[in-house]
Amino acid sequence: HHTFHVHGHRWKSPFDTDVDTQTVGPAETFAIRWKEEDPGTWLYHCHVESHMMAGMIGTYHVRTR
Repeated sequence: HHTFHVHGHRWKSPFDTDVDTQTVGPAETFAIRWKEEDPGTWLYHCHVESHMMAGMIGTYHVRTR
C-alpha cells in the first residue's frame, strides 16, 4: 500500500471532506483534481518512509502566467 501526499494542497474526498492524503492498495488507482493558485515548487511523496527513501518522492513547479 502507498499513502500519496501532496504538500500544500487539499481535495474533496468522495464523502465531501477535505483531505491531503490518499491510500492506494495493490492494483488500485484514484484521480484527484485541484486548481493551482500558489506558484512555487511543491513536493509529493508516499508517506511510507521506506518507499519515500527508495524514490517515491518528487517535486513539480507552478509558475504564474
